[in-house]
Amino acid sequence: DRSILGVDTVDMWLLRDSPNCDVMRAQWAVLEEARDAGKVGSIGLVNYCEKQLSCLLETARITPAVNYYYLHVGQGPDAGGLRSFGEKRGVRTFAYGACGEAGPSASLLSSDAVQRAATAHGVAPEAVCVRWLTQNGAAVSARPT
Repeated sequence: DRSILGVDTVDMWLLRDSPNCDVMRAQWAVLEEARDAGKVGSIGLVNYCEKQLSCLLETARITPAVNYYYLHVGQGPDAGGLRSFGEKRGVRTFAYGACGEAGPSASLLSSDAVQRAATAHGVAPEAVCVRWLTQNGAAVSARPT
């Protein structure tokens, strides 16, 4: 509820994944109405897989701006094909967990590739992880967990 925040509009609303296609479609329609009414600037998704994204896109009037999901350098640039699947349909990748999840991953940060890049560029391994995502075209969230 925007009134709790004390604002009339928000920049972005994200819809969390659901195991039920009809529920996702109904919830998305509400977000589309909010965007049509000028209550929100952009609407997007959280943790949608290909199947969920396909379900939603079958009836969506507005393409989700982003799909916010776990992605890091250790998974490669297109983990499971989700990134290319979404982006071919106009849904940009918004990554969380750049250094691991639910917090920095010692094995990721100490991996040979990350350590070599950090040493070569004189930066911390965490910087390598974030930079890798941005250089591959993903937006990156700096969430606390």
